[in-house]
Amino acid sequence: MATNGGIIGKSNKASFGKDKITAITSTSTTTLQPGTRAVNAVIVAGGAGGGTDQGGGGGAGGLRTVCSISLTTNSIPVTIGAGGIAKADGNDSILVGMCGPVESSGGGGQTLPGGSGGGGYAAGSGGTGNKGCYSPPEGNTGGSGGIIPGCSQASGGGGGAGSVGGNSSGTSCAKVGGAGGSGSDVSPSFPGAPNSGLYAGGGGGAAGGPGTSGGAAGPGGGGAGTTCSSVGNAGTVNTGGGGGAAGNPPAPSSGTGGSGIVVVKELNKASGMWSMQSQFQNQGAGTWPDGTVSVGNFNADFLVVAGGGGGGQRGGGGAGGYRLFACQPFTAWTTYPVTVGGGGGGSAKGEDSVFKGNTSAGGGYGGAFSSSSPVKDGGPGGSGGGGGGNLIASIGAGGPGNDPATSPVAQGYDGAPGLTDQGSFTFGGGGGGAAAVGLGGPSTCISSPNAGGAGTSSIPTFGAAPQPYYPVPGPGEGYFSGGGGGFQDAAGGSGGLGGIGGGGTNITCGTVTTAVANSGGGGAGGQSGGSGIVLIKIPAAAAPGVSLTPGCNTLVAHPDGSTVAHIIKTGTVVVE
Repeated sequence: MATNGGIIGKSNKASFGKDKITAITSTSTTTLQPGTRAVNAVIVAGGAGGGTDQGGGGGAGGLRTVCSISLTTNSIPVTIGAGGIAKADGNDSILVGMCGPVESSGGGGQTLPGGSGGGGYAAGSGGTGNKGCYSPPEGNTGGSGGIIPGCSQASGGGGGAGSVGGNSSGTSCAKVGGAGGSGSDVSPSFPGAPNSGLYAGGGGGAAGGPGTSGGAAGPGGGGAGTTCSSVGNAGTVNTGGGGGAAGNPPAPSSGTGGSGIVVVKELNKASGMWSMQSQFQNQGAGTWPDGTVSVGNFNADFLVVAGGGGGGQRGGGGAGGYRLFACQPFTAWTTYPVTVGGGGGGSAKGEDSVFKGNTSAGGGYGGAFSSSSPVKDGGPGGSGGGGGGNLIASIGAGGPGNDPATSPVAQGYDGAPGLTDQGSFTFGGGGGGAAAVGLGGPSTCISSPNAGGAGTSSIPTFGAAPQPYYPVPGPGEGYFSGGGGGFQDAAGGSGGLGGIGGGGTNITCGTVTTAVANSGGGGAGGQSGGSGIVLIKIPAAAAPGVSLTPGCNTLVAHPDGSTVAHIIKTGTVVVE
């Protein structure tokens, strides 16, 4: 008897998984509930071992969140990648679905590429992340090391799923190893996952010499680096954390990488056309959804960008907060309100953007031409505003970014302080961006850079430029949340460039280009910041059931068959 109700074509598959969360910590064929035929999964590979002899931290195992993996039966073969030993790569983790294996890449050993890259040794660079070339990326690059000849050495931290590994720091003999990159928190989509859902933190780099110290462990299971003759700390088991590096010989070994993990959510799903007979057969087999979760539910990635801060009389405005969320659940017959923050006017903070309970903070305002605090200081925000100051007083401080704090991935960076020679000119500091701090003081050189911090590219999630929902033209297309450039009043000087991603630019004294609308870019020279935006990448099968208000918010077809909700005004997202 036909299992598709006599309809000629593709056989439909139903799943009755009740959204149960299951953590798989060792290689096995795992049996799920009898009715489960589709899962969402977080696949974390094994972390790399840390380096030796003041070495680089181990890179975290790759972390991938993959939605709607179809299964032939209610059992899935899973391979959990082991962590690497000293300087060795971690091993891949693999889940096998109906259409074949789905995997993530083991972390990279010292200087090597991997799911996340290993930390750089001595003065070398770290290994690159996202070895599997996935979109979104499975990990980040390791940090760089540094050496003071005849004095001390410190190596870089391993990359993590949420951020790059830290560079070694310190300019004196007391150098510090780079911190491991932060992991990623999957608990919003996989509640109850072990280790609070935080996985794939990088290992800390080691250091050597009197007064030196090892790099901190990356949150998400990374091991801390050490110094002198201490053994490196191991990555946490079943987190994919990178191992911490060991200090000076004769330290016996570095920390091993943490083994990986796979966490699955068993889905309720019944897509396509079904006859009454097929529905009855699936109900009898226990594979028909019971209404606990509607058959119109889906998962989607979305980006929330806040409004950029306004530029002050001197300081550039901070960029609006940039927050990207992967594989988030949407429920049928639900209306979701969405708030798109406006850019702050001159010297005003940008407005927050909010979607599905997730807030990106408006960018901080730029500092004024003033001798008094707080008006000469840059304001706090998603990214901080650049500081101001005047000719006769101390300079204004840059505003703090990532305020309020988001973890494990910061929504933005600090603004730079202003600078002055206390006699003939003042420069405002550049506003912070989503990917980097603003540039500015304490130099008093007339050619000092005071550019806004760089924004972040959304291309790995929303596709290569050009796209109609990317507001920034030219080389910055696909980037959002660049900081505003600082103002300067020195004759013959050049003002601060806006950070890539829509930040406003001070070309010369008194001449500016405005921040790009719907980019979240910070403003420059007393100008407004750019307004925010919300983008949602909707699976092809779900797009017909999604509508937006008001009419200026649009649904845009993507070349890969999905649809992108392009939301530039406060309104609603309706899922039917």
